Amino acid sequence: WRMVIDGAPGPEFDAIGEVVAHGERVAYAASDAAGWHVVIDGAIGPAFVSLRAASLRFVRDGARSVYIGRNARGERAVLDGTLGPSFAQVGMLSVGAKGSLIAYVGWGAGDEGASVIVEHEARGRYDDIVALELSASEPHWAALVEIDGAPAVVRDGTIVARPTGAAQLCISGDGAHLAWITASDDSSEVWLDGRRLAAHLSVEGLRFVPRTAELVYVAHETAGLHVVHGGVSGPLVDDVDALLTSTSGHWGYVARRRAGRLVVIDGELRFRGEWAGALSLAERSDRW
Repeated sequence: WRMVIDGAPGPEFDAIGEVVAHGERVAYAASDAAGWHVVIDGAIGPAFVSLRAASLRFVRDGARSVYIGRNARGERAVLDGTLGPSFAQVGMLSVGAKGSLIAYVGWGAGDEGASVIVEHEARGRYDDIVALELSASEPHWAALVEIDGAPAVVRDGTIVARPTGAAQLCISGDGAHLAWITASDDSSEVWLDGRRLAAHLSVEGLRFVPRTAELVYVAHETAGLHVVHGGVSGPLVDDVDALLTSTSGHWGYVARRRAGRLVVIDGELRFRGEWAGALSLAERSDRW
């Protein structure tokens, strides 16, 4: 088997697997007697026993590449052709800061714990790592980890909070703000930068709106659901079909009531009728 790019046949392999392209860059998985390789722009990468399905990708407008492979020593992430450390398992592969920051979690064997790897550097070892979040525009990251059996919130390698029962975590686009949820048997509390904001039966869809860094989420109450933005609650509804944010700094959702549907954009009711769906927000304007 040979990959042909612009009419030029590449090297021979026993098999060709996943193919990924971005602009003029092409990467593909290929196997020979040594094992599975990733070939990027004609350069054959190191051999692995197997490659993680769907892990191969280009980021930062094609300038960078990343994938995960497994060999006899364990799993390794390969960033821009450079091998990362070996772990029993690699996961939570995340891309932030417009593609200039790549991070992932590596779990060791037995009681070796888990490490956050940012680019090629280990930035802390913990008992376990529950969540890893990267900021969208600046090179900052946050993680929800376990230390001595208790949760902790870590930002850029520093512990910033030790909440009880923390479940969800998110970081603002510029990395300046952190929000998380602490859950108990009968309620969920929303915390922002170490300050308790509100309590609800449960919370989902926790996120920051780009540009404004306002917190938005769906809150479940006894009487129904409502979307909370910047601490202000929207109308009670029976269900929220989709809560969306855009890179231009807008947010909106479609909600269902017994009498029909609502469309709310940036906190304003824009439509009420029998049915509405398939909401989309423009990425470079306030249109929807």
